[in-house]
Amino acid sequence: KLDHKDPPDWLIFNSIRWLPLIERWHPEFPELDPAWVLAIVAQESQGFPDLIASDRVGSVGLMQIAPFEWRPSASELKNPSVNIRWGMGILNELVSRHPTDLRLVFAIYNCGEIGVEIGRCGRHGGFAYAELVLEYWVPILRGAVHQVAAGGYPELADWMQQFYPE
Repeated sequence: KLDHKDPPDWLIFNSIRWLPLIERWHPEFPELDPAWVLAIVAQESQGFPDLIASDRVGSVGLMQIAPFEWRPSASELKNPSVNIRWGMGILNELVSRHPTDLRLVFAIYNCGEIGVEIGRCGRHGGFAYAELVLEYWVPILRGAVHQVAAGGYPELADWMQQFYPE
């Protein structure tokens, strides 16, 4: 079990404010729990849409998407809607390939299939990243989503009810 302090309120707000975009793209990716997407946003970018990583590929934006030549450009990936749609698409593909192993899904999202296979994800990547996302961020953000639903966002509350019934 991971032992971490609660994140600051600003980080939760900065991540959960992207929930309307997750709802927008969700019809294309109905198997995805919104808390999974928010958890990646929180861990990868702390909700800052124009963040560029110092990794070898220059991952970009909310969900830290690598701007490979067959994906949108780095400047396009700074657009929150584009970034979340691509991140959800990647996550959805991984869930469809590994539907019974979310830990593996998040490890691959972070480190890539080959990196996970050969164990080259570093001390904080791969399965360590997956455990942090699943055991720390997902429960925290599910709780935050409940608060949003209870806080007077009727347009999101009905949609969120399917994931988090009372």
